[in-house]
Amino acid sequence: MNAMLLLLGMSSVVNAQRDSRKFLGAASPLDSCPQCELRQNTDPDVDKTGSCGSCNWDKTVCKYPPKGSKSYWCPPCQLAKMWKENVGNDCWQAMAIALGEGINPFHEGTLNDTDTAHFCVDQVAWDQYDTLGPWQVKTVTVKTGTGQKLERRIEEATTYMKSCCGDGGVSGEAATWPANACAPYPGPMHCPNKVDYACQGSDPAHTPTTIFESSMQPPLLWCGASAKSPSQDNKQVATAATYGWSGRATSTPKNPDFYSQNEGTAKQLCDKY
Repeated sequence: MNAMLLLLGMSSVVNAQRDSRKFLGAASPLDSCPQCELRQNTDPDVDKTGSCGSCNWDKTVCKYPPKGSKSYWCPPCQLAKMWKENVGNDCWQAMAIALGEGINPFHEGTLNDTDTAHFCVDQVAWDQYDTLGPWQVKTVTVKTGTGQKLERRIEEATTYMKSCCGDGGVSGEAATWPANACAPYPGPMHCPNKVDYACQGSDPAHTPTTIFESSMQPPLLWCGASAKSPSQDNKQVATAATYGWSGRATSTPKNPDFYSQNEGTAKQLCDKY
């Protein structure tokens, strides 16, 4: 992935079509959740399901990681556990985004909370931008060899939220990561902890709004484009993919909002694991 303007959410269209599926993961003890598995990504000409690739909403444009690369594949329960360990009660916000735009678009069948085929943490963006999921935020994608672990992807996502959507304050090794850069526009944008209120920005076309309210102190802010302008505080804001996670701004007639439609399942996962 390059260091261009983030268009997170462009690829969420294809994944959001799964909102009609019911979550069948049977009640089980916490220790029944499978660990993430390191697998060789499959040749998409033979098997797209295990390819770690992605496509636009009608699957006319698809991209895949290099043949022979390996990635970690994780079940939804493992995502919920890891996000909960890192962000506590803000787990469901992360999972709503994960289910909306980070899930394997080639997986056929009913969602199951213990199925490792649902999430590849190195999922490749179908366009030229840093897109997909709740962790691919100006990250270094898998090229050859083995990709990143889920823990690192979550760290990159929270780093980006602090440095771009939040008030900054990133230090240590994370300060050197691409995820710490809000470029090509200056950050941090000091987003308010109020849903659909505008972040600070000089260009309305690239000014995101807050997606979810955070219960953390200080708040962990998810920001992105909205489906409407002006914002709740009557400011002109971005209605096309821009900074942050833009699944609210991308829609089809069947799926108008890629995050809210997954809130119920996300909360169930975070409560369960």
